[in-house]
Amino acid sequence: MSHRGTPHKNPMNGLNYLSSLAKWRGSGIFSLDNVRAVCHDLGNPQDLITSIHVAGTNGKGSVSAAVSSILGCAGKKVLMTSSPHLVSVNERILIDGYPISDIELSENVLQVKDSVTRLGLELSHFEAITIAAFLSAAKNKVDYMVVEVGLGGRLDATNIIKSPAVSAIVSIGLDHENVLGNTAALIAREKAGIIKDNGNVVVGDLSSESLDVIIEISKSHNATIYRAQNEFKAEALPNNVIEYWDKSGAKFQFTSSLKGEFQANNMGVAVKICSILGIDYISCIEGIQNVRWPARMMSLYQGSDRIIIDSAHNIPGIQALTYYLSNNNLSGIPIVFGALNTKRWQDMIELLAPHVTEWYPVKIESSEAVPVDDIVTCLSGLGINSNDIYTGLGLIDTIDFALNNSESGNILICGSMYLAGSVLRDLKVSLPPVWRRQNKKNLERN
Repeated sequence: MSHRGTPHKNPMNGLNYLSSLAKWRGSGIFSLDNVRAVCHDLGNPQDLITSIHVAGTNGKGSVSAAVSSILGCAGKKVLMTSSPHLVSVNERILIDGYPISDIELSENVLQVKDSVTRLGLELSHFEAITIAAFLSAAKNKVDYMVVEVGLGGRLDATNIIKSPAVSAIVSIGLDHENVLGNTAALIAREKAGIIKDNGNVVVGDLSSESLDVIIEISKSHNATIYRAQNEFKAEALPNNVIEYWDKSGAKFQFTSSLKGEFQANNMGVAVKICSILGIDYISCIEGIQNVRWPARMMSLYQGSDRIIIDSAHNIPGIQALTYYLSNNNLSGIPIVFGALNTKRWQDMIELLAPHVTEWYPVKIESSEAVPVDDIVTCLSGLGINSNDIYTGLGLIDTIDFALNNSESGNILICGSMYLAGSVLRDLKVSLPPVWRRQNKKNLERN
């Protein structure tokens, strides 16, 4: 039976409840039982909308944003989920490219809270906001719901979706090894947990070790698999141009608004997902050209100075970033760097070191932040000096100091999505909508 809940006198109380929830539930025990029970109590809103489920170590956010933009260009009303947010928690639930309002988020969270209380259960922050997103999708009667996996796949709160139209695994790399496993094969097995019986699976350019696992699990579910480099291919050309091909005979080029050679894999996955959904290639081209996904090789300008913000926060992300720096004459750039102690931050520093002239370490606003002194010590161990003056400055003052002392007028900010979000917030950057829906009233629903 579905419980819709009763109106609350102060609908904004939901935001207070959400912020009070722990990152992990209990002792970090992962189980879908509580999420499944609450969703069942609320009428299983996650299964009322056609969904696309996207997993991957890196690139799943870019793919989700691109798919949403393509669907929007085809005239579809789309809800997209993502995590973590950069500035506002509302960013985790987008409808037609815009974050939902405080009131809508709060009301949905209070509905979740009522169910939790009624059932005598407990949820984490991510679990609660995931269910709130499902409620938003159902209430707004969207055409599609593009759902980004939070962590892993098999036991992620998003994985209670019964039959997504398409499941996608964008990339496999070492991250969250303490939870997902310390080999590519183990991590692939966790991410492949989103594959459903008789479903469609789109897979990015993976190592043979990872791909073998995905193929095995797809076969066990009788799922149809579409592999990059096999059933489709996307190749990066100069000037952010990508050439796409697939076995249906389609072959065309498009320009990606998202920078970096690695985006060819992401955008290829996005196009293949949408082709399975029956979306025309003109919408694919327009959608990828117009999507906006902040803090991914994002440039902010202050006069002639340029601040490059990237959300690279793990080894695969840093590898992609350094490749971009090398191929765009940006090696030798000063860097403002901060990281979480849950990441392999020392290895990240070693990868970045050959590309950086000056280090400006900062502490992130998180209980898991690496102390500045630890970053300085790591740099010293690599024979890299880091002046103590940086440690006494606030974030914006550090950025100003770095810009004033940059010979090229460029600086890079990376190491954590939390750091990227703090920069956007403190610089008061107004984020554009991630995508826009086109008015195509006469377009038939797929």
